[in-house]
Amino acid sequence: MYMHDLSIAVFSFSGHQHLLPYCLRSIYKNAPACREIILVWDDYIDWYPIDFDRLRRATKVDFRLVPQSSISEWPDSIIRWGWIKQQLAKLHCTEYSTTQNTWIVDGDVLITGDPELFVDHDPVLRYDADLVVPPCYKPFMQRYLGIDDFNANTYVGSTGLFDHDICRVLESLCRSRSGMNLVAAVDHMITSGSHADLPFSEFECYGHVARHSSRCKIKSHNWNYVESKQPDWSLPIQIAWAQEGDNLDIRYKNLMRHTHPETVDH
Repeated sequence: MYMHDLSIAVFSFSGHQHLLPYCLRSIYKNAPACREIILVWDDYIDWYPIDFDRLRRATKVDFRLVPQSSISEWPDSIIRWGWIKQQLAKLHCTEYSTTQNTWIVDGDVLITGDPELFVDHDPVLRYDADLVVPPCYKPFMQRYLGIDDFNANTYVGSTGLFDHDICRVLESLCRSRSGMNLVAAVDHMITSGSHADLPFSEFECYGHVARHSSRCKIKSHNWNYVESKQPDWSLPIQIAWAQEGDNLDIRYKNLMRHTHPETVDH
């Protein structure tokens, strides 16, 4: 029996497949027990072949593969903006995850500490107290969600815990405000041509809907990135990026040594 009704969804594509083993193993070591790990794969980008069975064997982490093409009928405009398609795929976690909560994780990060996803069994909504909401994300939320009351700080991060009920509320809010579902609304924004270079954020949309929900405990947390000169290893949700220029084996072992010294070689 699991303490929380939780799945973990990792998002990646062929260009980052060499980073995936480190991400998956770090999740296995540091994340809470979950019903399943889901690898949401961008099958529209086919730069390099990948053997998913080999990935499972190498990491000793089992996962269920979900191609992005199976999640929605993506308009051409969104397919061309691949990162927006990935953002929408995160908000559509109700389509491929059967649990109440899905922890969204970008596949190029390493989780090096306890993410503290729940407080007294309530899902935690985190925001970054060091950064404000970028102005470029506000027009979509204003026009298509009817949100004008913005949080002082951003909800954008490399991970996020999504409560499925809140995802459904977000979709319903978009339909009632714009007469379109979320995918169609983003397509409409893109094809209208009047938008910023970074016009949409899944974390901002989710956070600004969730902040008014009694289901989430609002918890301020400054992301304790390991890239800082003196990271505080006692804090939760340590995040590092599996940087391209790194010797990833050495970097991974050095990072895991702080949380799991007994298994650092695995």
